[in-house]
Amino acid sequence: MAQATDRTIPDRHGGAPVTGEGERAAAEGEPAPVSVRHCNSAMRGSCFAGARVTVELTRAGERSLTIADDFIQVADDLRDYLDDREWVAELVEGARRGARNALDEYDYRVGPLRAVLVKHAIHPVDSGYLAVKAAAHRAVREAIDLLGPAMVRDWVTFTPTGPVVRLTSPPDTVLPEGSGVVTIEAERAAERVVLVADGFVVAGDAEQVDPAEVERLALAAAHESLDLYENRVGPLRLTLLRHPYGIQWSDQYGLETALRKAVRMAVEQLEFAVAAAR
Repeated sequence: MAQATDRTIPDRHGGAPVTGEGERAAAEGEPAPVSVRHCNSAMRGSCFAGARVTVELTRAGERSLTIADDFIQVADDLRDYLDDREWVAELVEGARRGARNALDEYDYRVGPLRAVLVKHAIHPVDSGYLAVKAAAHRAVREAIDLLGPAMVRDWVTFTPTGPVVRLTSPPDTVLPEGSGVVTIEAERAAERVVLVADGFVVAGDAEQVDPAEVERLALAAAHESLDLYENRVGPLRLTLLRHPYGIQWSDQYGLETALRKAVRMAVEQLEFAVAAAR
């Protein structure tokens, strides 16, 4: 097993290459936009296809998320829907959770954001807790893409052999119990190598855990994630450095979710670092 290195694990979020108007502006030397207002695209192939949420994102010193007083809007012939206050409250909460989850996953690409949920027009078929949650998540994610890229310099170390990225995947703070995270280190290599650092699984004294089984699941999840993203930068040497054990999230699904986020983020950072080094 590989030994973990001494590099500090940063906690703050920054940015990475994305697609959209912001990336086009950056490529052409134009200033990146400071603020965008965006309504999510259709979720085709989903029963939530018609759900729409409009969000406004502004670069800021620290993250905030607010919901406009008139966020829930209705046509005159649907005003009776507002009488169901519990249902309306569910729509608002769904939007809040979806937006917060997207910020947790993607705002490292652009830095802290002030997010305002501007509008959801009630539809008698398409409106619902899960639909609005999904629409808000997509709206925030797509709006972040429009703001444009930035590299998280604290995550990237430039070495004589190329950039090395070290980061920790963001937790899913929407879930009441939280979610698992992993810290990884990635660099380009001649062929794929996945290593597990000594002490990868961190568990409390009272926890009954089989580190070998958790490592096995993490290795499988790492290879699955590399299959998805590695082709963007070529073969990687990936070291799994640290995973705080939790019975709720150290199973196959939890590790797959955490590794998919971490590897995607690392690949994005490597793309940007390689381009910056040219």
